[in-house]
Amino acid sequence: MNQFEGLFDDEEWLNQNMDLGLMEVDTEACFDEAFLCIYRISPPCTEDSTDSEAQVGSNGKKRNSYTIDYKLEAIDYAKKQSSINLASKHFNVDRKCIRKWMAQEEQLRKKRISTVRGGEKKELDGAGRPLLDPIFDKRLAAWVRETRATGTKVQSHYTSAGNLRAASMEVYLEWVCKAWSAISPELIKKSFKVCGIITATDGSEDDLIHSMKPEGSVPSARDLLRKARGSEVQLLIQEELDEEEEYNNGYESNAEIE
Repeated sequence: MNQFEGLFDDEEWLNQNMDLGLMEVDTEACFDEAFLCIYRISPPCTEDSTDSEAQVGSNGKKRNSYTIDYKLEAIDYAKKQSSINLASKHFNVDRKCIRKWMAQEEQLRKKRISTVRGGEKKELDGAGRPLLDPIFDKRLAAWVRETRATGTKVQSHYTSAGNLRAASMEVYLEWVCKAWSAISPELIKKSFKVCGIITATDGSEDDLIHSMKPEGSVPSARDLLRKARGSEVQLLIQEELDEEEEYNNGYESNAEIE
């Protein structure tokens, strides 16, 4: 008895597996073992799978293997052919995936718009992260193009983990030197005074301290500083008077001894 005899008698089982795209069968030779051909097209998505788009790799871990472009291409094909079944067979994915992607079409197209184009944006679909400063990103991309146009190399080096490698000490110290050289000495002095680092002890530069200005964080500190400075001045004056008095008293004592 042929081992495949009766295999295709169950019409419901046959239609289910044919519909899932698991096999194509030469029906004329289906009972001839020598000419029976079974082609596995793609692994089925089980009902208990948490992700119908996941595939199991050699290490036993599930991984998502479909990009946004691939999903949109499958959606367009299904619409053009007016058949989810044809799209499923053409792209070797389960029909559930096609239906899911079609339901998410608007969201997928929005993500596709935000995909990296010319180095101006970062992909948001899993591998990237949202832009914190789009203006800075565009300026940085323009700077890279302008710098490369002059013949200067602009390269990015990455670690084995895929992170951007930090520049060498010589490189970032050169950045610091260039940045400070571009600032005038007058502006540097003013910046120190604005931060409260001043050398005037008479209070003539208190108005320059940013935190003590009317719109600053502690405007009342200005009066407190003046009072404290006045008390300190009075204390210094008193100490000088005491020293002078002690000196004079000592001079008089020495004169009496003589």
